[in-house]
Amino acid sequence: MNQRVQVDNPDSTSFFHRLDPRTKIICALLIIIISVSTPSDRLYAFWGYFALIAAGIYFSRIQSVKFFKRLLHVAPFFALALISVPFMNHAPEAGSYNIGPIDTRMNASGVLIFQTVFLKATAAVLTLTLLSLTTPFGEILKGFQKLRVPGILVMLAGFMYRYAGTIADEIRRMKRASESRLHDGKWLWHVSTTGRIIGTGYMRSYERAERIYAAMLSRGYEGELIRHESVGLKPVDFIFIATIFAFSVALRSVSYTHLRAHETVLD
Repeated sequence: MNQRVQVDNPDSTSFFHRLDPRTKIICALLIIIISVSTPSDRLYAFWGYFALIAAGIYFSRIQSVKFFKRLLHVAPFFALALISVPFMNHAPEAGSYNIGPIDTRMNASGVLIFQTVFLKATAAVLTLTLLSLTTPFGEILKGFQKLRVPGILVMLAGFMYRYAGTIADEIRRMKRASESRLHDGKWLWHVSTTGRIIGTGYMRSYERAERIYAAMLSRGYEGELIRHESVGLKPVDFIFIATIFAFSVALRSVSYTHLRAHETVLD
């Protein structure tokens, strides 16, 4: 049975999947922190960060289709956050584009902010997507717990992940019931029905939370999660963390040196 599971899921046997969750969390945070602290004009560093993430995707044997499907979950929010950035700042203009009777102006500082947000947010989103595909959510929670993250945050994240689908199913059932009564919520005069669905969904979520809390108290819950025994990291974990840290810092330093040399030549 185990052999069949491994054959059907070859990516679950990769080196990245076998790493300790704490190692993957620390490495993801290192890449995010270093990439976010890198100025956006150091493009060589960001190309290096993207290459590092691409190497992680390749060696973890994640199917590219699966990776991009997971990426599509956050793409709409990512796009909405970026699309208005070039038009928000009133600094000197880089150009203007007319859309019919509307004069839409794009500013130079807005374009620079767009580049900064795009590069840094892309590096962070790709890193977190890779982490989520190589580590089950339960293991991520255990990793945070072993890293001494406050238990209340770990518990809330676990409940949100566990019951988000259940609450979404209840909302869908209420919406289907409403549509069967010819209230599809697409017209302005159906706004009251939509409001009742939202209110009922909130009340059901609140009542479910009360029942879950009562069940936890009946099983001895005293405000703290059961802590898992913290096993020390293996040498391979320390080597992996040190390699990721050294490579990321080297990328940032090399790009800085290259930029300084370029400025010297221009001067």
